[in-house]
Amino acid sequence: MARRAGQLISRGPHTWLVRVSLGREPETGTRKYRNKTIRGSFREAQTYLNAKLQEHEIGRLPRAAAISLNQYLNQWLTTAARPRLRPKSYSDYEGLLRLYIRPCLGTRPIGAITQFDILNVYARMTERGLLPRTIEYTNAVLQSAFRQAVRWKMLAEDPCVGVDLPPLQRREMEALSVEECRRFLTVAMESKRKSIIPMAERLGVDSQSLQQFVTDSPWSQEAMWTAIRQEVIPHLEPLEAWVVDETGWVKQGTHSVGVSHQYCGAVGKQANCQVSVEVVVSDRWIAAPVGGRPYLPASWTKDRERCTDVGVPEEVSFATKPELAPQILRQARRDGVPAAPVLGDSAYGINTEFRAGVRQLQMEFFLQVDGSELQGWDHEVRAEVKRVRRYVREGEPPAQTLAELSSGIPQAEWKNCSWVTVGGKTRHTSLAWREVFLQHDLRHARGELEKVWLVVDWPASDPEPYHYYSAHLHRPPTKARCLKLSRSRRPIEQYFQRSKDDLGLDHFEGRPWRGFHHHLALSAVAYLFVLTVYLRRKKNFWCDVGTDSPRDPALGGEVERLLSLLRH
Repeated sequence: MARRAGQLISRGPHTWLVRVSLGREPETGTRKYRNKTIRGSFREAQTYLNAKLQEHEIGRLPRAAAISLNQYLNQWLTTAARPRLRPKSYSDYEGLLRLYIRPCLGTRPIGAITQFDILNVYARMTERGLLPRTIEYTNAVLQSAFRQAVRWKMLAEDPCVGVDLPPLQRREMEALSVEECRRFLTVAMESKRKSIIPMAERLGVDSQSLQQFVTDSPWSQEAMWTAIRQEVIPHLEPLEAWVVDETGWVKQGTHSVGVSHQYCGAVGKQANCQVSVEVVVSDRWIAAPVGGRPYLPASWTKDRERCTDVGVPEEVSFATKPELAPQILRQARRDGVPAAPVLGDSAYGINTEFRAGVRQLQMEFFLQVDGSELQGWDHEVRAEVKRVRRYVREGEPPAQTLAELSSGIPQAEWKNCSWVTVGGKTRHTSLAWREVFLQHDLRHARGELEKVWLVVDWPASDPEPYHYYSAHLHRPPTKARCLKLSRSRRPIEQYFQRSKDDLGLDHFEGRPWRGFHHHLALSAVAYLFVLTVYLRRKKNFWCDVGTDSPRDPALGGEVERLLSLLRH
């Protein structure tokens, strides 16, 4: 019997040691065996050995029996996938496996995975509301990994072969009749109000059914956001930035979920309003929403009876806006949205927990801050623990505000910048940056100085800086990048304006917690529909205009015409 395949070793009367070779350890080269003691005749031991050798040949008892799918995928991604894939494709491969395959099959030996196991994974994905195309992409990645395992002689066959995938749902474009076109245009032009009852009256549908769909139906808004992140956002890549902000709209009464007397950006002062925290991603030219959540003031979370009346779950507790935003960022990253610098105004820039949350996601940030709010040093200072917090040691200089630190930047370090606005005007400013250490995290025993870049935007004609920014970047700042990021928050303002003026984001009249979530998701879908009109030139194709192509006047005119219809 060949030593490398299997052996029969006598251990006494009617006792045999059956040894099957499992090859060598990749790291050490040490031989590995599977041993089994058989008590019986030589023929019985020979029969058992032959059976195990046959299993070895069909891939049930090779190295695959000793390696988990997680271990194999790590090896495959590093040695086989990464060298032949673009960074974006490699990120997509890794994301699909991390989200859908590893949690279910990661600990299983690759030789023990069957078609039935894979079908179970895809059935779970379907139950979660994922689209058939997402399942098709996931299967393609997994099948590529298993095919490589076959080529490496780790498996005899690919378990993905023969797996039936859910059918793709494809709807062909249908032309409207003349009467349908007339009705659509009439309804769109009759009223500016886009709440449920006026829309139902104009469309001639049952308002109760429409109300139930928006406010009470059990469909998951999270599944809709997941579909947006996985199916729509990839068409906008590469992303330049994520933008975090909140928006509000004035409300009458006190019964709608979250309504309170608070600051409302729509009127620029305190007012009775509802507020939502929104996150969009931008490729510099356009913005696409990736998540939104209602803000529930403390006056609501302290009144459980009031919360129960509008369906707020018991587990929902008070969270500030800077605490809500990282939750959206985290979920979007889990759904595979690529990382890019996070932008936000000073409400987020001065919040230590928000900055820490972004760092935990391994993302960059470029956040506006108030020059008098945060304090720190332009060099690292020594700190020591006293009781339950850390203090700066005696003899170290006192902390200064960011405005005071910026005044010490030498004139030679300021960079003159200019850019052309959308209206064609040339603007000028000066930028400078310096590494600083913020003291805010010295509030507890394990606190540390937070190292960030202080970026100052100071037009020469102004007596004071225009804005201060706190930046965490993976590489040192440059003039071009600082100028670009400091001017990249406008897309979210355009998103809010279009969604309110054209699509009724601020027209929601429901009271329930679920209805508010549904409304935010449906408003995002409506906005993306209008965005699709701009991006899509013909059925089944996304337009690719390159990087320097001129704008198409005909297309721009058509989009403006459609938006003007929606405004009225």
